[in-house]
Amino acid sequence: MSIVQLTYGSCATEKFELDDLYKIVAKANKTNQLKNVSGLLVFHENCFYQILEGEEEKVNAIFDKIKNDPRHHDVKMGCKNYTDKRLFEDHYGMSLYYPSSEDLPEDQMDTFEEALYKLSYFSKSSTVCEVKFFEKIRDKII
Repeated sequence: MSIVQLTYGSCATEKFELDDLYKIVAKANKTNQLKNVSGLLVFHENCFYQILEGEEEKVNAIFDKIKNDPRHHDVKMGCKNYTDKRLFEDHYGMSLYYPSSEDLPEDQMDTFEEALYKLSYFSKSSTVCEVKFFEKIRDKII
């Protein structure tokens, strides 16, 4: 079965604390596990970056819901990639990465922020680059 990997970025319409993000991810896990959708949510400087993977119809339905969620604005799809293998094959649901200075030394945070900048502005040109970004985070947290 072909899996779709859809990435997007958006900005939050309100300030989110870590506890708020845990609640969002807990709710998403319940929904996504039932739909056999996996992925990773990255939250940094009040912006969301996410990869969703699963059956195309289910991933599209989740993305449509996100686009209409009043907590998001400026929602931009990055890429849609078709593959036979998930990045998060052992984890159905949603993982969360909220980088902090405890996670990343200053030089690595600069590199991370540069990658987010490129992801935000140049994602349409390189599906491979975008999926690799999420793969590197997966390797760090799982």
